[in-house]
Amino acid sequence: MLSTAAFVLVGGNSSRMGQDKSRLVLGGLSLLERAIHTAKAASQDVRLLGAVREETVLQAIPDRFPGCGPLAGIDAALATTSAELNFILSVDTPFIPALFVRHLLARAQTETAMVTYPRLRSGYQPLCAVYRRDFGLVAETALRKGEYKIDPLFSRVPACIIDDEELRKLGFGKEIFDNLNTPEDWERAQQRLRI
Repeated sequence: MLSTAAFVLVGGNSSRMGQDKSRLVLGGLSLLERAIHTAKAASQDVRLLGAVREETVLQAIPDRFPGCGPLAGIDAALATTSAELNFILSVDTPFIPALFVRHLLARAQTETAMVTYPRLRSGYQPLCAVYRRDFGLVAETALRKGEYKIDPLFSRVPACIIDDEELRKLGFGKEIFDNLNTPEDWERAQQRLRI
C-alpha cells in the first residue's frame, strides 16, 4: 500500500464570487470545512494550499510560484509531501462524495500512472485528482517555463483516466464536480441542498 496525503487547494482571490469562497457556509459547514472532510476520505493527513483566511489548525503551505494559479498549488504540495500518492481537491467543489474519492485513490494505488484523474466529455478535473510525488518535477518545469495550465501536462505523463462510463457505474454524474465561482453558482448550490 503506497503512502497517501491529501491537500485542499484554497488559493485564489475569489474575485468572481466577490467574497472569500472558503468561508461560505453550505449545509452548516464552510466550503473549507466541507473540503477537509471530503479530503479525509483519501488520507487523515490533510494540509491546505494557498492563502488561508479562515482560522484552522491545519498547516497551510504557501505557493513557491505565487500568482501562477492552481498548478502552483500542486507544485507546492508535491514539493513538501513525503507521500507517494497525493490527493488534490479544490475548496470550491463541495459535492464530491467520499465514495468517489476512495475509488479514485484505489485506482491510483493499483496503477503505475503519474496522475489519476477524471476526464469527462464535459472536461478535465485536475483539482480532484491523485498525483504521484514525481509529478512535482513536471509541475515545477512547466511553471519555470511560464506554462500554467494543468491539463496539457497530462499528455506528457502516464495517466489513469476516470471517464463518464466509469463515473456512471459508480452511480454518479458530472454534477459532482460542479464548482462555485460566481454568486449564481452559489445560489444554485444552495437550491440543490434544499431539494
